[in-house]
Amino acid sequence: MNRFLCQIELFLNYCKKQNYAYKRGLFTSLLNFTSLLKMEIEKITLELEDLKPPPYLLKINTLESIQSKYSDACCSSIKNDLVLNSQHPVLDGFVRAFIDHRPVTISSDIIWLLIVQGFSYHVEYNAEELRSKFVNFQGKQTLTVETDIIDISNPLKWEDIFSGFISKISEYTGKELTQALTPNFSTTTTTSYSAGLISIMASMKKYFGYEGRMVGCGIPSVTIEGTLQDWEQIQEKLKVIEKYDLEWWVSKLHPIIEEIINTKKGNANKDFWLHMVRYKDGSGLYDPSYIDGWICSFYPYNKKGQRNSLNKIYDQNKLPPEVLQVPMKLTIIYPGKPDEKYNCTIYSGFFGLTQDLKTLNLKPEIGWIMTKQPLNDNENNGTNF
Repeated sequence: MNRFLCQIELFLNYCKKQNYAYKRGLFTSLLNFTSLLKMEIEKITLELEDLKPPPYLLKINTLESIQSKYSDACCSSIKNDLVLNSQHPVLDGFVRAFIDHRPVTISSDIIWLLIVQGFSYHVEYNAEELRSKFVNFQGKQTLTVETDIIDISNPLKWEDIFSGFISKISEYTGKELTQALTPNFSTTTTTSYSAGLISIMASMKKYFGYEGRMVGCGIPSVTIEGTLQDWEQIQEKLKVIEKYDLEWWVSKLHPIIEEIINTKKGNANKDFWLHMVRYKDGSGLYDPSYIDGWICSFYPYNKKGQRNSLNKIYDQNKLPPEVLQVPMKLTIIYPGKPDEKYNCTIYSGFFGLTQDLKTLNLKPEIGWIMTKQPLNDNENNGTNF
């Protein structure tokens, strides 16, 4: 068992050094699993004095009461009720244990986090004197880390972001410092690891500002329905509508349809499909304030009737809706009865998307809806009908 655990630990430590930490669920599960096993195997209990423990438990602070102290909390790794939820729970807890004759537990992670906190306060209180030891600039640099799933309440996504910040900090301070401060013990869990990373960020907050971005940024697959002939027919149809002063628009659509045709022929340009919604720069980041993929080319006008650039969409609310409407007069004639006359509106277009319950695939749903209203008195008298 020990040999097995040792081999897994070597693998995990290698991943940490390669900055793979906590990027995959399997890694996280392995770390938690081995941490629990090793804590059970390697912990020791040292009997100090023959003292009678107290006959009562300490007052419980519920999870709700703990979280209520942070009224704007959006994500937390704290999942259990605790005792002695004070500003100094370690010190208060050990002092209380001393007074009440309660046993205590420490771990390498607990002691190391206290040390890192002391280091953090040292840097905070002496930031300018120590500046040259950490960075080569004045003021603050903003570090930006992006993740591809918008899930602010998911601790695992935040662990990815924290790890990304440490990687960027190390570009300025060097990896020796960040690796030394990072907990990588047999007792380290995903939570204690993240707490360690946050402590490193805190120690450098006089030099860096931190910006995390959760931006959905990737389509894992695309399914293209329709025959090759269907898509080739679209090209021919475009040639017809192009004649109506639409060369400026159709010229942007032809290359897109051609790429889809090539994909149907088996010559897929993956880069083209990756840029359906967004284009990224070399850093892998992008400005979330606009859309700049080729999908923009299908929206030629804004609500005011002005031409769009076909390259970027800054505000979707300024686009005309994807549902068109047509007014229509309707007369229902019943023999021997007065005609029933209505003002109708027919709505046609996209009303939403279907969602595959297994694959989560999204497909726009085409449909139409008709509404009707009885004619008012003037209309019924033939004034407007």
